[in-house]
Amino acid sequence: NNAALILAKNGFQVRVFDSRTEIGDKLCTGIIGNECASRFPISESLVYSEPKSAKLITPDNDSLEFHVAFPQAKIVDRVSYVNSFAEKASAEGAQYHLGESVLDLEPYESSVLVKTEQSRYQTRTVVIAAGFSTNLTQKVGLGKVSDYVTAVQAEVKTSIAGQTEVYLGQDITPGFFGWVVPQRSGRSLVGILARSRPQQYMDRFLDKLDRQGSIADITKPPAKWGIPLRPLKETVADRILIVGDSAGQVKPTTGGGIYYSLASSEIAADVL
Repeated sequence: NNAALILAKNGFQVRVFDSRTEIGDKLCTGIIGNECASRFPISESLVYSEPKSAKLITPDNDSLEFHVAFPQAKIVDRVSYVNSFAEKASAEGAQYHLGESVLDLEPYESSVLVKTEQSRYQTRTVVIAAGFSTNLTQKVGLGKVSDYVTAVQAEVKTSIAGQTEVYLGQDITPGFFGWVVPQRSGRSLVGILARSRPQQYMDRFLDKLDRQGSIADITKPPAKWGIPLRPLKETVADRILIVGDSAGQVKPTTGGGIYYSLASSEIAADVL
């Protein structure tokens, strides 16, 4: 959507195809750093909080709290944040085809044929920003991200207002971590990253939080998504650019991808 906005503002004819009917409807915890918020501004109405502290819970159930004088990040409404770029792109003339999946891409010497469920379109170039699960990168001969982790996340009702918590330990999830991130109206996002048996670790984590009185109820059941841990070796083909999760452009330590997607889409638009 950011690439569409930049290109449309510069006079290009732009079409955006999205298999979903709601723009930005993707599982995400919605934490962005101050640098991201500064470079790609967000309306204050979409910011849940600006934390100045966080709690780290060790495998022995000890805790270590970090406090800073100024906020280091923003917890945001991710769906609305992404949608704000689409609204601006649409206002600049970009055409959105929601609920229309791209099935195949056929590059030619001077154009690309885009095949969707409903029609066919001829274009000069294509930016693939279709998320980790897309098969379009393979269809254009650039393969698929070779390493990934599964995230599982649920929305819960919290019994008390709290701060962002990060849980470590083999019992939580081997090699990764679990989290509790407060949202609005007494709700929090609870999740884990895991290479194997993600649902098993998530069920165990929710049970632990329930037993210690941290959550009162599950308001949205656990859902899964894949997060790439390595970038594609090549992200460019003839008349094709790949950005964001599709290219494996995320922060491998946390799985964060919002800033990387925005930054890579800006680079792609500049190249075009």
